[in-house]
Amino acid sequence: MDQKCNYENHNKIILYCCTNFQCKYQRTVCDICLKEFHNDHIDDLQNNEKLIEFRQKKKIILAQIKTFRQEFQQFFDFFNDFITSVTISEDEKLENCTLTQLNFLTKKLVVLDQLQKSGLIENTLKPLNINIKTTQQNIKNLKKEFKKVENKQIPQNIHPQNQPNFSIQPGNKIKQNCIRFSQQYKASNIELINSNTIAINQNRTFSLVLCEPGVTSLEQQREFAFKILKKDWIALGICHKSLLSNQKYEVNLWEDHNHGCYLIDEQGKVYSRLNARQNNRTKNFSLSENDVIIIKVNKIKKEVEWINQSKKEQLWIANIDVSKDIYPVICLYESRIQIIDEF
Repeated sequence: MDQKCNYENHNKIILYCCTNFQCKYQRTVCDICLKEFHNDHIDDLQNNEKLIEFRQKKKIILAQIKTFRQEFQQFFDFFNDFITSVTISEDEKLENCTLTQLNFLTKKLVVLDQLQKSGLIENTLKPLNINIKTTQQNIKNLKKEFKKVENKQIPQNIHPQNQPNFSIQPGNKIKQNCIRFSQQYKASNIELINSNTIAINQNRTFSLVLCEPGVTSLEQQREFAFKILKKDWIALGICHKSLLSNQKYEVNLWEDHNHGCYLIDEQGKVYSRLNARQNNRTKNFSLSENDVIIIKVNKIKKEVEWINQSKKEQLWIANIDVSKDIYPVICLYESRIQIIDEF
């Protein structure tokens, strides 16, 4: 693992991942995290090799679930074939039928009548219907339990000694951003201050800086928030880190859409790596200093959405490639921006 811890004042290499169920802290662990949060369950810390082994074991469970899905699909296909074989034309006028069609229709009606009289249809479908309803309810319960367990695993991303003194009023939901600008994945001229929550570019170059951690493979939805502190030109959104490694984090968004990013800029232009027609196009919005911009990633819908929280305005929705890694990214030209931890 070469990622760095995003806890304030840590900035250490991640050494382990914590698999203790009761642990309420971030699952990625540096040596400072180990001493402060995980010292009472060291045996549950997994290094890279152990985590791969742990994942392989869980893959067996996932394979069982997928096998059930395949078997259910096969059943559905088989049942669909049966319905097709007994389906009759309900509206066709008999006087318009040829002798062949009339003979075929009568045969099907006789077969359906016989199956009905024998009780075979009722005896087959009634218990099947009960089993399907029971299965549906069991799956709903399974999903409910998964969510319940998952909610217990929300990490504490603020150190206990640094927790702000605030109360949450009914209806006011505070969201945790829990990302930091990356010292590793940025252009050399970008300066990071305030525990890597503020990025500054004082040069006249279009330079990128990524945020970590990105959207994990298990996350279906994620939100990030940024505040524009000073702008000459600024763009913000998401990117595929794997497509930026050879660009030295200095990017040309205008000539080619294969830049690996999905961005909006302060002038109202949008940029898309996936859709060339949507790249370098002007929309009807603009960004101002002190605006707070929320970026919503939805892997289920395969889209990213930008919202100006300050103006309560939806700015743009873009389709994205969810098969690749996804990281928040900022492009700066003589500008300054800040990560907002709570929004």
